Amino acid sequence: MCPDTRLFGYSLALQWSELPGASLSPSITNAVVRSAKGLCNTAIGDRGNNYGAYINKASFVSPMRRFSSNVIPHTILHKLIKMSATKVWSRRPEAEEKSRQPPAPAGPITAPPSDVEALKQDGDSFTLDAFTFEDAWVLGNLLRRRLVPIPTATVISIALANSGQVLFQSVTGSGVMPDNEIWVHRKRNTVLRWGCSTWLMHCKYDGDEAAFKAKFGMSEEVAGRYAIHGGAIPIRVKGVEGVVAVVVVSGLKQHEDHGVIVDVIKENWQ
Repeated sequence: MCPDTRLFGYSLALQWSELPGASLSPSITNAVVRSAKGLCNTAIGDRGNNYGAYINKASFVSPMRRFSSNVIPHTILHKLIKMSATKVWSRRPEAEEKSRQPPAPAGPITAPPSDVEALKQDGDSFTLDAFTFEDAWVLGNLLRRRLVPIPTATVISIALANSGQVLFQSVTGSGVMPDNEIWVHRKRNTVLRWGCSTWLMHCKYDGDEAAFKAKFGMSEEVAGRYAIHGGAIPIRVKGVEGVVAVVVVSGLKQHEDHGVIVDVIKENWQ
């Protein structure tokens, strides 16, 4: 524990400066500063609030190396870096042309992680540099190109979060039922309310819909508006607060519904 938040802040700065490739981007700086204040409040009680002014950007980047470098383990800082450095994805130049090509032979769909924390770090949502109607069209066609060779018919739907306007919707073969459309809406509703993928919600509650319903005090009727089955992923845009769009696939096994969206975005955005 740190005897004084000034020592804590300077030590934090020292550890940061020693990390390979350390970068003082605003988002990372703010994340570390917030954590420094929180940990100090825990360590020394209410005095952390009084001393909080010492842990600001000035002290954070201070070169005062005379303080101990062992106050904060490197593992904490590495975790903060990972949490705060959100990847922004850009559409690959060849993606549009690829979306017009005939379907390729069916390949395996990557299984998503079932650990909630691992999923939050990789594959729960995507932050793009932009998301226009053209991006939705390209993404939708790329998903269709990937799914058409699979014998099981699926529904692909991409809609805006603010208005619910559908930018892309298609089926991949015969056998799709009206029930698939109901699943699309239920999955989308879950993403819009909780801001995460439906696969994450499934993993978080271990598929237990009764526990999910009880957690939020929902009646049977209200709970029926949501689904905690994989296949809906939020799309965010850099500099925009909240979810911008929701991508849904319905018809495969739920981990495949989720996994195919992740695969297609990772293959065609960078």
